[in-house]
Amino acid sequence: TLCDSLETNTSVNDLNLSENDIGDDGIFCLSHSLELNKALTTLNIMSCRFTKLGLKSLALMLTFNTTIKKIAWADTFLTESEKLIEKDNLVSAGLLTPSVEAVLF
Repeated sequence: TLCDSLETNTSVNDLNLSENDIGDDGIFCLSHSLELNKALTTLNIMSCRFTKLGLKSLALMLTFNTTIKKIAWADTFLTESEKLIEKDNLVSAGLLTPSVEAVLF
């Protein structure tokens, strides 16, 4: 599966999963795999339709993964204000660092 492959990936730097309705379950799987991934630098998960739970799973992954520098998300089940609040909360908690550019479209 994609998640299994990402755990051992050494060559894919950019992953575009936009427009894939993977939801929270897909984000949980992805987050777990990316904890071990040391190659990916950019992740596009726009229109993947996940909630705050998925976003928190991604933030936790970033405590283990230091290679991801850009994450783009939009069209989740979060409102625009929730996205900004969650981004601020994640930064305040130290889960989303200034070294990771979170792009909210």
